[in-house]
Amino acid sequence: MKEENIDKVDMNRIVVDLILGAGDTTTYTMEWMLYLISKNKDVQQELRQGDRTLLKKCAKRNVKTLPGCPIFN
Repeated sequence: MKEENIDKVDMNRIVVDLILGAGDTTTYTMEWMLYLISKNKDVQQELRQGDRTLLKKCAKRNVKTLPGCPIFN
């Protein structure tokens, strides 16, 4: 859909909505990841020892299993 007569006020509202939506999605994703890590004491111990690769794996796994935004087919 292409509409060329969008005024600046409407365009600003659209951009702000997108930015706020992205922030909410990131927040929910991080909350879920921290919750799941809190349930696994072994993962917590490894993260305390500074295992950055495990943290990256947890983040990727979290996004795959619990997406912050539903996917519509």
